[in-house]
Amino acid sequence: MSRFLTVIFLAIPLVSPLVWAAEEKATPKQECEKLLDAGMRLVEKLLKDQGEYYPVAFYMKPDGSIVNLAAFDGKERPSASEVIQFMEKAMAAMAVKGEVKAIAVLYDVRIVPPGKKEKQDAVAVDLEHRDGYQITVFYPYSMEKGKPPHVEEPFSVKKDRKIFPDKAKP
Repeated sequence: MSRFLTVIFLAIPLVSPLVWAAEEKATPKQECEKLLDAGMRLVEKLLKDQGEYYPVAFYMKPDGSIVNLAAFDGKERPSASEVIQFMEKAMAAMAVKGEVKAIAVLYDVRIVPPGKKEKQDAVAVDLEHRDGYQITVFYPYSMEKGKPPHVEEPFSVKKDRKIFPDKAKP
């Protein structure tokens, strides 16, 4: 049975594009880091306020503005993998039209961080830029009831391109 997911676009006034215009041209990594910062601020707030979060995504328009992307299918608890797949598909379609230059998809995973022996929760952040930058950053975290999440040092791994597949891997 197929379901229709609605894409919700929210303009996030994180930093004025006029401020960015005054700066030197940002590198693909720097632009992805702006998305990473926006996403982590939201996820940390959701973890603090709700104790959990569903996958979220952000993308950067060609003018440097940042947009929050969410998907909703009318269910209270949609499958995280379906939400991620739908958001990636929506951003890939926008990328083909030249409407997106960088993306960040944030979702929860269980991993064994470097130097540890047991799995723990982590925020995974898939970052991709049209100019050939792509990486997944992991932020291990722990939660205690009534307290904000304790986010540990991040680590990263290379990732395959999904949104901008026509660009050669660096």
